[in-house]
Amino acid sequence: MEIYENKARQVVAFNGHEIEGYRYDSKVCPQCTSDVFYAVVFDAIFCPYCNVWVERHCEDPTRDYCRKRPDYPIPGGADAP
Repeated sequence: MEIYENKARQVVAFNGHEIEGYRYDSKVCPQCTSDVFYAVVFDAIFCPYCNVWVERHCEDPTRDYCRKRPDYPIPGGADAP
């Protein structure tokens, strides 16, 4: 998988998907030890290689980014990457 990070725009692109975010340097994926990324819109860290959220789901119903966070960071589910 090729990942492109545009630091000026704070955008990460991978497999034809683009998300507002950036490489999160202080963590790695617990499953594959690859770099992880921060998704601004969901206020959450994810691994595009495993297509998983690295943090527990936020359960505050008053926050849009908690309610709207999908099960997988990349549309298409677990098999997306």
